Amino acid sequence: MKLSDFTVNEIIEGVEKAAPNDLNRKEDLERLIALATQSGKYSELEDLSFKSKYLIGLIKVLRSQSVNHDEQYLNKLNGELTSVYSQVQKLVRSLLEGGSSFIRDIFEEKYLKLSYDCLENLNKLCEDLSCLKLFINDLKTKKDSE
Repeated sequence: MKLSDFTVNEIIEGVEKAAPNDLNRKEDLERLIALATQSGKYSELEDLSFKSKYLIGLIKVLRSQSVNHDEQYLNKLNGELTSVYSQVQKLVRSLLEGGSSFIRDIFEEKYLKLSYDCLENLNKLCEDLSCLKLFINDLKTKKDSE
């Protein structure tokens, strides 16, 4: 089964089941999924979910206290983090192209501006998008076992 075989509500239900905790930004996640399905941008949505999962992993590594990070390693991680943030923002903007200017403006103010609050909001949205990646992985596993 592919993502395109599901309705937006079915995808959200699958993401909620795959999520270890409650979704942080469920309504906005639903908006992005709806925009992707309306415009047929499933591959971009999947790419966004992958990049989001990777981003959350990088953040966890940077925040971990158990690992001693040398300066060169931290610089490399910070560079990678900056790059992935940029890619995530680009993919979100691409999905928003199919939406109204009202929705684009809301996402721009809430997630895409260069501010601490937007970065925190984007991190929360990425946590939800990483759960979408878990759902997509479940679909691929089920497909492979058929």
